[in-house]
Amino acid sequence: MNNKTLFKLSHILIKSNNLAQDVKQRLQEGQHFDQLAIEYSACPSSYYRGDVGWMLMEELPKCLQLTLPKMVINQWEGPILSEFGYHFIKLIRKSRHRDEFNTSSKTHCNP
Repeated sequence: MNNKTLFKLSHILIKSNNLAQDVKQRLQEGQHFDQLAIEYSACPSSYYRGDVGWMLMEELPKCLQLTLPKMVINQWEGPILSEFGYHFIKLIRKSRHRDEFNTSSKTHCNP
């Protein structure tokens, strides 16, 4: 069994800074992350309300690897700039037991 920590994440990918700032404001006002993912995200995970499934830290872009360890469950962070655009991530859950989860079914979108 692999004892590395897995992270269940939701993700929004925005292509422009102006729209990223608008999404940030909406999140700060209390709008639901999953609804904003459906409406605005350029990531294929938008079809799943932003759910990218369970991921290992090393499966994430470096910019998200720096942010994720500081987060607590149900916290969102963003916008985080990468070569793909502006990311918002929400930490849904953590686990140390990879065997419990099927990570091969996650949505691949370079979160």
